[in-house]
Amino acid sequence: MKFFRNLLGQEAAEPCYAFGRFSDVYQAEERLIHWERAIEAHDKKIYLSSIKHFLTYLTDEHEGNVSFEEPSHDKLRFKVYQGSKCIEGFANQDGFFAEAVIARCESLSLGAMRTLLEENYELRYSAYALDSDNKLTMVMHTDHQDGSPYKLYYGLKELATQADKRDDVLVNTFAELSPVFNGNIQHLGEREKRIKLNYFRNSMSRALDIYRQAGVSFEKYPGMLSYIMLSTAFMIDYLLKPEGKTMDHIEKIFATFFHINTLTPQRKNAAIYHELMAMSDVTDDALLEELYDTKHTFGRLEAAAHIKLQEVAEQELVHFDWYVQSDLSQYAEYIPRYVCSLLLFGYALPITDHRLLQILARVQENDFFTSLGYNSLVKHDGMVDEKKIMPLLEKILKASPFQKVAPKQFSHLLDYRDKAHFGDSYLRAVSKLDYKNFTL
Repeated sequence: MKFFRNLLGQEAAEPCYAFGRFSDVYQAEERLIHWERAIEAHDKKIYLSSIKHFLTYLTDEHEGNVSFEEPSHDKLRFKVYQGSKCIEGFANQDGFFAEAVIARCESLSLGAMRTLLEENYELRYSAYALDSDNKLTMVMHTDHQDGSPYKLYYGLKELATQADKRDDVLVNTFAELSPVFNGNIQHLGEREKRIKLNYFRNSMSRALDIYRQAGVSFEKYPGMLSYIMLSTAFMIDYLLKPEGKTMDHIEKIFATFFHINTLTPQRKNAAIYHELMAMSDVTDDALLEELYDTKHTFGRLEAAAHIKLQEVAEQELVHFDWYVQSDLSQYAEYIPRYVCSLLLFGYALPITDHRLLQILARVQENDFFTSLGYNSLVKHDGMVDEKKIMPLLEKILKASPFQKVAPKQFSHLLDYRDKAHFGDSYLRAVSKLDYKNFTL
């Protein structure tokens, strides 16, 4: 069949991989109804009914992320899946209780206890604890009067996301801890592992080599080095979704660039480079252990409207034309690559924006996607393939509020000569989408 499809000029069906971190920002309307009912029941002091509606609100039937039962009329048991962790708990007449097992431990060193104590000060709703079986856990408890659906949501989210995020880091840091996987982990196939491992190694090697070989131009214009290294880290996060230490390194890179204001651009680049170096030191086996698919209930991405895309694109693309005409022109494609990867890494954008950015990511990382079985969007001469882009645009626009925007109207704004100019023009075109009138 594939032979005849190719013979007739039709593309074979593409695979369907999931990229990017889970987001719970956009909920189905029927789930929001349960949220309202949870609030109403809590206000009426019908607490177990409120918690049932709350858990139903969290449930994604496609994800299979939440289950609960009522062993008696005055007790409710539940399980909530978040990555490699299963949060188990119950509610009765005394309140709401939840717990996640982090690791096994026979003893705790002073260093481990100090780290856990420091992290406990940062937690608002939950805390680390040791259970009767000497397992390190995170626990949360609230009585019914104080346990509104809002508190349950933010408390359970803190417990679930921190337990899922910190378990691998703590186990890799302290020898006395051993892992506990009680979530629903779906291991990758050998072919997918090999492709993702190669992508990680090649991307890291390219970025680190550019930094090491940086000359006077990079010293004078450090912004380009930032684009290169940040886009490398953010795109790895989006495409591979690593857990554990690799994810921790990426979050430190983000914090270094955006939250530390006492460093010069050159010093920031040096700090990011050293974090990338530490990130690249991971062994193949250790990295592959961090690559897996799981069920999620809570997302980590910040909710953002279309204006966030417009702001980031406007702020960064203003530099594009100058770099194209400079002696750093060969790196100009990293500017739109940075914008795209930052938006996909850090924000839960409107679904149309997100899907359109996925097309750009496919162009920018064309070799990676084709190795997974996707159709190539870039020609052999380096030009972006308009004939391959058009059906993708049409599919997204038809399934969006922008149905009256013709794909050709969008495509006329694009420069297909190479990945750099395509990325610049594509982001400008997406920025022009009018979310009030759903026009371009």
